[in-house]
This record gives sequence, structure tokens and C-alpha cells, in this order.
Amino acid sequence: MRIRIEVGVLGATGMVGQQFINQLAGHPWFDLVWLAASERSSGKRYADAAPWRLDTPIPEGVADRTVEAATPGVGPRLVFSALDAGVAGPLERAFADAGHLVVSNARNHRMDPTVPLLVPEVNADHLALLRTQAKLRSSSPATPASRAEKTSRGPTPGVARSTVRSATPSGIGVSSRHAAASA
Repeated sequence: MRIRIEVGVLGATGMVGQQFINQLAGHPWFDLVWLAASERSSGKRYADAAPWRLDTPIPEGVADRTVEAATPGVGPRLVFSALDAGVAGPLERAFADAGHLVVSNARNHRMDPTVPLLVPEVNADHLALLRTQAKLRSSSPATPASRAEKTSRGPTPGVARSTVRSATPSGIGVSSRHAAASA
């Protein structure tokens, strides 16, 4: 039996979050174990917090899950971020600083040379930049002040930009296979 990687979705109640949920639920490599959103949705059943807007039915078991607050350090190591660009930058950085690997759909880290922009069918090898981020993150003392300085001026550790959809039949599967190998 193959071990599946536990994953979560930040911004799970929005349209992009629903796309991630739709792609991840029942995925052969991933186990969708955590749904996170704003304090406004935290504590609610997913079906009550997020009216399902996709043409496909809500995946089995998702409607009754409880939405949790998007709190860095909580949830699985690998999170897919569907956050709006208005909040994605600092929150994704905070998750990365807390040890999460963040796959983002937002524009916030687009110009950071240490954050790979992934098109899995074209440049999956760019995930190697996550190792570079980890080395940069661990090269100085891990005090809250040094982390804040590093994330405000330097590389964004543990963050990769990707697209929700992939040209493969398994959706985001190619990215995940490479992410698992690189993590």
C-alpha cells in the first residue's frame, strides 16, 4: 500500500480553494487532511462556510469537515495556498517560516529569484530551489527577529508558485510527485 502525503489547503473556502480541494480529494499521492480559511469561516462545517460553486459535486467527506483558522505551524507540512494576493505574501511567509512547504497560486513571490515558478511538465526540476531556500533559512540564528528580517528582505523560504491545473490527466499530480521527491 502506497503512503499518501498529508496536505492542506489555505483559503479553502474561495473559488481557487475549491479547485484545489476538487483536485486533491481522492488523489492517489495526497491525503487532504486540513482545510483552513479566515477567522470568519473557522470552526464552521465546510458546507456552511463555503457554498460549493463548481460544476462537479463536492468531494465525499469534505462537506462535514471543520474549517480551521489559517494558523502557521498548524496543519500538515505541505499546504497548497489559494489565498488572495492581498493576504498571501505575509501569511505564506509565516507558514514557510513555521516549517511548511507552501505551493502558492498567488502573484506575491513572482519576482523572488529563490521561489520557483513551476509548470510541472516543463520545469519540475525548479523544485530544487526549495533546498536552496532551506539552506538560506538555516544559515543564520533562528530568532524571531532574524526570521522577520530575512523574510522581509530576503528569500521566501519554503514557497513555490504553481498553477492549479496541469496538462496531465491527474491534475496537479506531476507537481506533487516532484514535490514529494524534493521535500
